[in-house]
Amino acid sequence: MPSNNGGPTAGRIDRRSVLKVTGASIIGTSSLAGCLGNSSGEGSNGSTTSEGNTGNGSTGGSSSSSDLSGKSLHFVTDESNPSAQKFLKQVGSSFESETGASVKMEFVGRGSSGSERVIQLLQAGDPPEIFTANQSQAISWAIRGILAPVDEPLATGKERLGELPGENARTILEGNEYSVPFGANAGCYWYRADVVEDTVPSTWEDTLAFAEKANGKSGLKGSYVPAGSDSSTTYHFLNWLYSNEGTIAKRENDEIRIAVGDSENRSRWVETMNFIKDLHQYSPDATDSTWSTMIQAIPNETSASNWYGGARPKVQAAKADKPFAADLHPVPMPKNRQRVGDGSADGFVTFKGADTEVAHAFLEFFLQMENMVQLPFELAPVHVVSPWPTVVSSDAWKENVDQLPDAWSKDDIQTYMVDVMESYQPVSHETEPPNPYAESLLGSNHITNFVQEVLINDKNPDDIVDDYASKLESTLKKAKQ
Repeated sequence: MPSNNGGPTAGRIDRRSVLKVTGASIIGTSSLAGCLGNSSGEGSNGSTTSEGNTGNGSTGGSSSSSDLSGKSLHFVTDESNPSAQKFLKQVGSSFESETGASVKMEFVGRGSSGSERVIQLLQAGDPPEIFTANQSQAISWAIRGILAPVDEPLATGKERLGELPGENARTILEGNEYSVPFGANAGCYWYRADVVEDTVPSTWEDTLAFAEKANGKSGLKGSYVPAGSDSSTTYHFLNWLYSNEGTIAKRENDEIRIAVGDSENRSRWVETMNFIKDLHQYSPDATDSTWSTMIQAIPNETSASNWYGGARPKVQAAKADKPFAADLHPVPMPKNRQRVGDGSADGFVTFKGADTEVAHAFLEFFLQMENMVQLPFELAPVHVVSPWPTVVSSDAWKENVDQLPDAWSKDDIQTYMVDVMESYQPVSHETEPPNPYAESLLGSNHITNFVQEVLINDKNPDDIVDDYASKLESTLKKAKQ
C-alpha cells in the first residue's frame, strides 16, 4: 500500500494496489451518500428544468473546442434513479456531439455492485474513466494508489462556479484532490410539531422529552429507533455518537487505530448507547428496521419523530400529501456535547490507467452551473444538496426549490440545505488525513451488533463495549494487511 506520507504517484496502477482493493473488506457497506439516489423515480418532483432547456444536459464548456475523436469514455455508476440516469445519458450525448468522443454509460445495481464492477475492470486492466464514488470509497482508493488526481477539473470548476465545496465534501490527500463532488446528504432529526407543540428536539434531553410527550398520541410512537441488521442501525448510532464527541478511530504517528477503548471515548460510547436505549422505550421494537422503514416511520404514521440520513421522511410525507407534512421539520443533529452528525458527499472519480485526458475533458464539460444545479434535483430533490456554495445560492437552484410542494417552508429548506449541511462529518474524516479503512470498519457490522445486543438482548453497554472494540481492532488489522 502506498505510504500515507508520500501519497500516490502518477502513472499506471501498481498490481499490488489492485490486489489490495480486491479484498472483500474494501467493498464494504454504502455510506450515507450511497443513499443519494433511489429506485423509486423520486427525482425531479416538480422541478421544471428536468424537462426544460437545461434538463437535456450541458452543451457548452471549455472542453467543447477539444477534438477527442477516436477516444472513448467509460462511465460507471450505481445510480438507479431513472430520472438521474436519463439526465446523465443526455449529458453524455451532448459531450459526444461537442468533442467527437464516444461515451459508454454503464448503470450497475446499488449496494456493493458498483465497487465490484470497478474491481472487475481494474483486474482486467481496463479501469473506467469515470465512477461515482462516496467519500469512504474515494479516500480508500486514493491512498491505495488506484485513483488519479482531479485537480485540473476542480480548478476549472472553481473558475466557473466560484468557491469550492468545503473540505468535509472533498477528498484531499497530500494536497491533491481525488473527487469532484456533486451531491451530499447528512443526518438530522425530524419531528412533527403538530403532535408536540412546546418542545423542539434540539438536544438529547429535549429529544427524550419530545418522544415521551408524543408517545401514544393518536396511536403514534414517540420515536423510531432502528434495531435491525442492516447499516441503518450503524449510522443511527454513529450520528448520536458524533453529537456526543465520540469517535471510532484516531490517527497517531501516522497510523490509524481503534479509539473505542480510550477512557474518555469509551465513556462516550457507553453514554451514547444508554441514551439510544432510553429513546428506544418510546419506539417500536424495530428489530426488522431498514433504511426504508426509517424513511416511512413518520409518513406512515408509525412515529412522531426519528433520525434519518437526509430529507427523505419529509420528501415522502409531502409526496403522499399527508396533512401533517407542513408540520414535519428538521433540526440539525440534537446536541449533547456538539451539534455534529454523519454525512457524506458523492463525487466523480477517475483511475490511474484510464484515459485521464478524456476523463478530465468530461469533468470540465460537466462542471457548469446548469448541470451542477440539475443533477441533485434529478437524484432526489432536497434530500441531495449540492456542496457547491454558489450552486445552492444561484437563481437556477432557487427556481427549482420554488417548484417544491407547498409543505416545504423556507425555514425547513434553510435548516436542511444550510444548517444541517454545515454541521456534518464523514466517517472517513474522523482523522486527518482521512481514514482509508472507514469503509471496512462500517462494513464489518460490529456496530450494528453492539446496538442489537443492548436493545434486543438487554445487555449492559458497559459490559460489552470492550469486546466490540476488540472486534473492530481485528477488522482494522485485517484491512491493513
